Amino acid sequence: MAIPKITGSGPNSRTNLKNIHSGERSFQKDLSTTHSQISLMQQALTSLGYNTKGTDGIFGDNTASAVKSFQRACNLTADGYFGKNSLLNLEKLLGHHLDPDADGCGDTGSSGSGDSGSGDSGSGDSGSGDNADAAIQVGDTVITTKPAVYFRKEPDGSYHMKVDKGTTMKVTAIEDRGKYKWYEGVISGKIGYLRGDCVEKYTGSTSSDSTIQVGDTVITTKAGVNFRQTPGGSRLAQVDKGTTMKVTGIKDSGGYKWYEGAITGEIGYLRGDCVEKYTGSSGGSSSSGGSSSSGGNTGSSNDFTDIVTTTPTVNTYYTYNADDAVKYAEEHSTTLDSSSALDPKRNTSFNESPGRACANFVYQCLLAGGARMFDGWCYQLSGIPSSWSDSAWTKTNQGRRRLLEKGWIERIDKEQVHRGDIIYTYKEGEQPTPFKHVTIAVSDYIPSKQGCEVCGHTQSQNHAFKLLTPQSGGREAYCYHVLERLGGDGTEKAIDLTNGKSKAI
Repeated sequence: MAIPKITGSGPNSRTNLKNIHSGERSFQKDLSTTHSQISLMQQALTSLGYNTKGTDGIFGDNTASAVKSFQRACNLTADGYFGKNSLLNLEKLLGHHLDPDADGCGDTGSSGSGDSGSGDSGSGDSGSGDNADAAIQVGDTVITTKPAVYFRKEPDGSYHMKVDKGTTMKVTAIEDRGKYKWYEGVISGKIGYLRGDCVEKYTGSTSSDSTIQVGDTVITTKAGVNFRQTPGGSRLAQVDKGTTMKVTGIKDSGGYKWYEGAITGEIGYLRGDCVEKYTGSSGGSSSSGGSSSSGGNTGSSNDFTDIVTTTPTVNTYYTYNADDAVKYAEEHSTTLDSSSALDPKRNTSFNESPGRACANFVYQCLLAGGARMFDGWCYQLSGIPSSWSDSAWTKTNQGRRRLLEKGWIERIDKEQVHRGDIIYTYKEGEQPTPFKHVTIAVSDYIPSKQGCEVCGHTQSQNHAFKLLTPQSGGREAYCYHVLERLGGDGTEKAIDLTNGKSKAI
């Protein structure tokens, strides 16, 4: 959607945006009167993927929800007040001011709307305009040839992040926009595009030693290796050659294996071509120090780890709205201390037998937020193929595995928890699974309390406080962010969640 520049069509149109630029006011729910300005903001947010569900100039619930999602993505306080910092970030992503008379907006706030890049400076995806190798086809892997390349949400659109030179990506689609070809793929769980003059076809090996398993120790084989927050994501630190790390998880992303572990107390990932299996004593090297909260069962089963070996087919995507998920959680949970499925607030379309209520409830909340049922992750409702039925719906760890394999959730640190994320309770050594309970966060992380508020079932929880620090007895919280863009193959089913009458739409 093309975003028009403001023309001063209303009596207060210029004044309102100039006042926001100067920090003197903000747009907020039910208190803004200049429709032309709010409509312009709605158009801009919607064009960037934050759907206000209308551009009517009214700051209602849908607009407030979109503003909060945008603020979270920009690492701003998600208060729903569209003020100076929100406007500056929005204008920066658009590439122009909404108000032509506004002063320069500077670099306040986040430089991107999603995960930040490594922080490397550079020209981004600027270049000569030459297209990439014409031989690149869907299914090929490309590699970035420049530092700080923009990984964009749409061709020539706003960007998720900046990626380093040498980042690889499997091509899932190609768009020819005349001057450039744009290559679609997935980096760090996000669907986006790399510009043709910034990549080339990659034919080398991106895999590391296939013998490396969870529980092994790896050692870096190069100097200045990036230790990243997520596979291909923002850089936590650069580590020296000879640094060792115990592997607590393995992921396939961007044509590489990524090894999860802890270094100097931080959980992150090392890329497979920068490490090898280490069999000596790690005592003399720059060791990982501390233990990863990802822990997990290091036995033969991958079921207790975040290893994802599948590459889901993605030809469409759905939007997850955290506020909608939280609203459902609040409406269908209760403070009653009961495990009974007879609680009238519970959605009776979903049979919550004792011991199976927690996962059942949380996955309902995800559906309310815009997730969809799919083969292998479903509850038998009207309109759902019987062949899809899977017990993952009622089991904490099986459901977690299905969502990881789908690419809809990613592991995060506790400080990154926001409303609408999900939290699993993990107890080391428990059988048959250490994943004992799951809830949905209904508040952002509260630093002063080191936890957040949650809603959940089995034992009814409504805005109950959940401590996210490790507890005695091996109990800790596994925190997962639900992505705002959920990739799918188009067969997924939306669900009408009417209490007692839920069905596929």
